[in-house]
Amino acid sequence: MPVPIPDSPKTGAIYSLASDFVFKAIGRIFVLPAGFEFDGASIPPILWPVIGSPFDPAYMEAALLHDWLYSTHIVTRREADVAFREQLVAHGVTDFRADMMFRGVRLAGVFAWDDSPQDVAYMGWLRDHITADGRNLETYGLCAPFSSPV
Repeated sequence: MPVPIPDSPKTGAIYSLASDFVFKAIGRIFVLPAGFEFDGASIPPILWPVIGSPFDPAYMEAALLHDWLYSTHIVTRREADVAFREQLVAHGVTDFRADMMFRGVRLAGVFAWDDSPQDVAYMGWLRDHITADGRNLETYGLCAPFSSPV
């Protein structure tokens, strides 16, 4: 069950993974670390009547993986968006709706892809927590030391 983490520098996060979470997407295995924070699907409120709630269970795992891939840049932005669409369909979202949501992240995701200072601070904090727990960053596709992508 996701829970808030009080000392996190991430603002607006609603959920935190209580344990590691494994995905198979785009032909790869992704392990997301316990403690990673995410906020559901990024659906503008004006579109909720059309697309649905950002917390719809059919969207949550796809949004979780998408947030992880956007936070870490361990794949390209396009690959992250394709993985999002793939996970939506795997969780019962129709092809039509998954295509709409895919187009949305392709269009608006450009603004979220580039790391803000807050994003960089959060990933540094998360890396510190992972290593403090005795976990290996490489398990999650992360390398040390952290440097912001150019």
